[in-house]
Amino acid sequence: MGLYDPALLVAAERAQPGSLVPSRLSLGPDQLTSHFAAPERRPLASLGDVTSPMLIVHGEVDRLIPVEHARDLAVEAERLGRSARLVTVPGLAHDSRHEGEEWDALWPRIAHFLAED
Repeated sequence: MGLYDPALLVAAERAQPGSLVPSRLSLGPDQLTSHFAAPERRPLASLGDVTSPMLIVHGEVDRLIPVEHARDLAVEAERLGRSARLVTVPGLAHDSRHEGEEWDALWPRIAHFLAED
């Protein structure tokens, strides 16, 4: 799971304050916009620097970060000649706490990926 397009974080915070950035940080959308405007905070711009294989896991029903962002990441990685495997998970929403039952099947897949040569 990851944040592929920082502008999405700002849009999510505008729509649902506290949805991705903890409210205790007291950062408003304007501060987030300024922070994420920096080129070094644009993950897709640095994707060419990635040399290790990537396993991209994304929930198909994630309302905060749509699954299309994960698909775009996989396509861009392939275009750059990087190794990326996309796993989309039916029924999985934005579950950064790994509380959904879908994780019971995902953890072994992730471990298998990490054990590959």
